[in-house]
Amino acid sequence: MNTGRVVVITGAGGGVGAPLVKRFVDNGDTVVATDTNAGVLDRLRDDLSHPGRLVVETADVSSAEDCRRLAETARQLSGHVDVLINCAGFFPITPFEESPPRTGTRSSTST
Repeated sequence: MNTGRVVVITGAGGGVGAPLVKRFVDNGDTVVATDTNAGVLDRLRDDLSHPGRLVVETADVSSAEDCRRLAETARQLSGHVDVLINCAGFFPITPFEESPPRTGTRSSTST
């Protein structure tokens, strides 16, 4: 496996993102980890055996300004990004009966 890469992981504090952060850091890569929750990122950094390879940035990837700031952080760190993993997501837990109908242009055809 390659080492020494610069990896950006969105949703880094979540159930998928956090193990990926740990795996890449343990592999010798530098990780820029972002999440909307600063406390989760701080705990993630505290749990790592190589915290110097982790740069945390609180950001909301649905915000263009936060994305620009995140890109600038990665640019200042190394001038490039080798790996980008998008794990950010929002999954509201709502009973089916209370879920709003899905809207959009998606259509189905039957044969």
